[in-house]
Amino acid sequence: MNAWHLATREILRRPIPFLAGVFAVVVAAGVLIGQAGTLTQYDRKTDELLEQKRVETQKRVNDIEADVKTRVAKLDDEMRRITKGLGFNVYILPKDVDMTDYLSAGFASKFMPEAYVTTLANSKIVTVRHLLPILVQKAKWPEYNGRSFLLIGTRGEVPLVHKSPKTPLIQPVADGEIVLGYELWRTLSLKVGDPVKLMGQKFTVKKCHPERGDKDDISAWLPLATAQNMLNLEGKINTIYALECACAFADLAKVRAEITAILPETQVKEFGSIALTRAEARRQAADKGKTDIAQAKQNGRVALAQEQDSRAQLRDERQRFGAVLLPLVIGACVVWVALLSYLNVRHRRQEIGILRALGLRASVITRLFVLRAGLTGLLGGILGTLISLAVGGVLAGPVVIITVLVAAPIVGIAAGWPPAVLAGLQDPASILQQE
Repeated sequence: MNAWHLATREILRRPIPFLAGVFAVVVAAGVLIGQAGTLTQYDRKTDELLEQKRVETQKRVNDIEADVKTRVAKLDDEMRRITKGLGFNVYILPKDVDMTDYLSAGFASKFMPEAYVTTLANSKIVTVRHLLPILVQKAKWPEYNGRSFLLIGTRGEVPLVHKSPKTPLIQPVADGEIVLGYELWRTLSLKVGDPVKLMGQKFTVKKCHPERGDKDDISAWLPLATAQNMLNLEGKINTIYALECACAFADLAKVRAEITAILPETQVKEFGSIALTRAEARRQAADKGKTDIAQAKQNGRVALAQEQDSRAQLRDERQRFGAVLLPLVIGACVVWVALLSYLNVRHRRQEIGILRALGLRASVITRLFVLRAGLTGLLGGILGTLISLAVGGVLAGPVVIITVLVAAPIVGIAAGWPPAVLAGLQDPASILQQE
């Protein structure tokens, strides 16, 4: 007879104590796997919640960015319409023009080469467009009793070579034609189509401007070359009008830096307070959008950190609870298995005495009870693992499962070892005599 055969027969003969021990190990294994699996599932749920919050935060940021882009784009469109309606808002003047004299007279007293506008158009300038060279001078109209007026010579807008052509803000004056301001055509009783003589040259009135309330009302527009010839200023101009691009609107320093880098002998002035107000509104909208985006990101980070801290605290509480519960359950399991083993030894004292009297060695008796305790732990560990996985679908991880399957029989053996040793040390003569 070997220990394995005896252990099997003993288990089949007395299954209830054995199953009671197995049950204790099942409970201990289930609690261990359940705790580990619960923490694993909790961690996964935490990752899901945090990822969901990240997605929600990013969605809020994306929505705000989209709203900001829409608002800024709308302001850009409005600004383009306003600036185009206002006309030219950048004036390029000779560098040595005194602005006090310019503002009081309404025109520059100094001149610069007409070729400047070609130089500007052929450059890679991006801050302005719609370049218009003009020559403005105060003059007398000999044919009308020396009437004072502003003579303005202009030509067609000069396109930028690196950009697609734009619709001109001002149509050029053709040769032989003249355009009159309100006070001129009204006081001189002229109308569209009338012939008129100026400084000995004949012209046809092409257009009569309505009242504007500024110097344009006393201005007469001629082709640039004609005006230069009349004033003996061939190849000269005193102003280049331009329209500031939206990309640099209200940033005069940027416009001035780019233009003066190309034309160092010039100075740049900007006009148009309404357009500047609109540009400031655009800038404020963009800045507000940046602030809103930054605030949304910060709120998202704070909410994410708070959720992470809250989940971490709950996990710590569960882990601390498990740290208290597991030792109690495992300790109770060990005590229970040890107690069942001890009771089994006491109930089988007569059998132990007979087996020893028949010559069965003490080591075999010890192995019998150790084997029984080991089988209790092994079967309990297997059943506890299977039940935990089947009932709760707990994913504790292979490391935990392997640990349980290895530790359960070891715990069973450790719990059953003292009673097994006690059984092997009993004197058969004393046992039989007492029985």
